[in-house]
Amino acid sequence: MDKPPGQRRQIETLVFLDLESTGLPDLMPRRKVNVTEVALIAVPRKLLRTPLRCLHRLSFCVQPRNAVTLDAANITGLDNWDLQWCPSFGEIAEAVEKFLYTLQPPICLVAHNGDKFDFPLLRAELKHSAPGIDLTAFFCCDSLPAFREILGNAADPQEVSEVLALGEIDNEFWEAFEAADITSASDSDEQLLSQPVERPTHQTPQNKALAYDGNPPPPKKRREESGQHPQLRQSEVRRRLDFSNTAPLTTFCLMT
Repeated sequence: MDKPPGQRRQIETLVFLDLESTGLPDLMPRRKVNVTEVALIAVPRKLLRTPLRCLHRLSFCVQPRNAVTLDAANITGLDNWDLQWCPSFGEIAEAVEKFLYTLQPPICLVAHNGDKFDFPLLRAELKHSAPGIDLTAFFCCDSLPAFREILGNAADPQEVSEVLALGEIDNEFWEAFEAADITSASDSDEQLLSQPVERPTHQTPQNKALAYDGNPPPPKKRREESGQHPQLRQSEVRRRLDFSNTAPLTTFCLMT
């Protein structure tokens, strides 16, 4: 039975989220920042103890729409040559949704520096690839402020970790991430230090991300859109992973 409106509810499942990308939005046009890997590890809150044995995992490498920058390839070990054989984000979006909906609600996504990277990037990819996916039930929490507070090294004494609906962040936050830079129309892959025309034959799986001298191969042919996901209107902003016009949910608490 649901608790009365306004009464705090407990998160039942924590889903730890980590994304890899083609680059960072501070260093390249934001429209060219695409997910190259998504990893989800879910654990029931009541089983969040040592040893962690009861875990649920989902992980995909993803073919991006744009070239992976050299710096990102060096860090993640993922490049466009390997990723050309992987599904696009649109092709895995439904699997991500089904995975989350198999878990015990309420569900909270947790990511390190999630507010500034993982959550807006995830939302942007979902909005582009599968705007009809319903994520109104999922909340999010940035673990970075909590770690800073626990370790006594908080950048701001007022910094706290909140569990809120993702949509409650103001519009400016999302628009700043999703909007292309003014100069992006003239940006080239060469300016972004993207990967090379020809893949050196001497490189091995261990060192292939360390040196490139050309451009990546063209992406594989994508499936035609099925039209199964109708375009939804942009709603008033809530700090929640949804794009519908439903009312915001109440804040949840993580622990008993």
